[in-house]
Amino acid sequence: MSASVLHHELAIALVLHRSGSPDGRQALNAVGLRARAEWESDADLEVARVMIAAAVAQGEAESDRSMPPGARRIEAAARFAREHHLYAEAAAAFRSVAAVSLRENEPERAVEAAAYAMQCAQQAGDSAWAERSRVFCRLWQERITAYPDMDWGAWVRSG
Repeated sequence: MSASVLHHELAIALVLHRSGSPDGRQALNAVGLRARAEWESDADLEVARVMIAAAVAQGEAESDRSMPPGARRIEAAARFAREHHLYAEAAAAFRSVAAVSLRENEPERAVEAAAYAMQCAQQAGDSAWAERSRVFCRLWQERITAYPDMDWGAWVRSG
């Protein structure tokens, strides 16, 4: 299966997922599994990009439904991307880990993920995202220090 076919399948799965279709999660999982199998036989970086995007979307969906593996799935995808020098994808995935971690009331984990996002954005040559990640880290570190007992997850989820 070619990377372009996987990209097409991922696009369809994302549309299903974002439209609220009950088949969206299953479609994301299927694309992720096919991409992983393709990666294991070919190690094509375009296939890796599909695999990472599918894992991030699936992790975000799980987090939205309060399913525990969501953040861990995204973080694994982010680390995989970083290990394979896909720094733009890694930065985006670590930013997603930060957002999900805040919703799950894990601000320290969010700050750590944002720091990784900053490093990856710098490696990718995206200084604007690196700066935003740096500011995010500083802001949340100040909040955590000032209000250590705050339920940040509830605060973030309240909008």
